[in-house]
Amino acid sequence: MSEQEIVNYTQIYFPKGYQQISSNIITIDGNKANQNIIVVNDIVVKTISEQVYFIKNEKTYFITFTTADKDFDKEKANFDIILNSFKVD
Repeated sequence: MSEQEIVNYTQIYFPKGYQQISSNIITIDGNKANQNIIVVNDIVVKTISEQVYFIKNEKTYFITFTTADKDFDKEKANFDIILNSFKVD
């Protein structure tokens, strides 16, 4: 997938009514990665998702973390531990 195809996928993947809170460039194992934080107003619970995606060696890596919005700040440290330990050959 190209970066534009990933962006298009993320717009389809999340339901209408989602709100993007932030969009950043971060580094994962030395690779430039896109990071989006998105609020989704679900019928049952309001959630926040962190999407991280990048391309290396013609492979697409797409990581999504999702939690109830009230738990996002508490879980963010766990998300960061996972991202910082992610290694790509």
